Amino acid sequence: MKFSVQAAAFAAVIIAGLSFAGAAEARARHVSGSWTTHRGTYTGSADVVRTRGFRSRDAIFTGPNGGQRTVSDQRTWSRRDGTYSHDRDVNFADGTSRTVDADANRVAPGTWDYSRTVTGRNGETRTWDGTITKGP
Repeated sequence: MKFSVQAAAFAAVIIAGLSFAGAAEARARHVSGSWTTHRGTYTGSADVVRTRGFRSRDAIFTGPNGGQRTVSDQRTWSRRDGTYSHDRDVNFADGTSRTVDADANRVAPGTWDYSRTVTGRNGETRTWDGTITKGP
């Protein structure tokens, strides 16, 4: 139950941040908010910077007990070159962290090679590689 409440709260702030981030012409935005559950009041804020082919977001969430979670992610892409990259670092209140590194490259029209590596809070690393083909 604790995880689902935190995940829902986390998702709500992210969605709000992305909603207010605006169009690709926007350069920088700051969003913040708070919400209350049966466990207490949570607060969050995010700074989002966007330019053509790039987006970065730094967010911080504080729970009712004062514990903080920070999220830092960056996405870069080039439609012309057929590349995409996403890196995310999450630092939890207990001192553990989780990282995600994802990359995709267009190898033919409608076909992408991808790789995603996740290092979990326990230090275990998992990697997925493959090819995605978009149908007609």
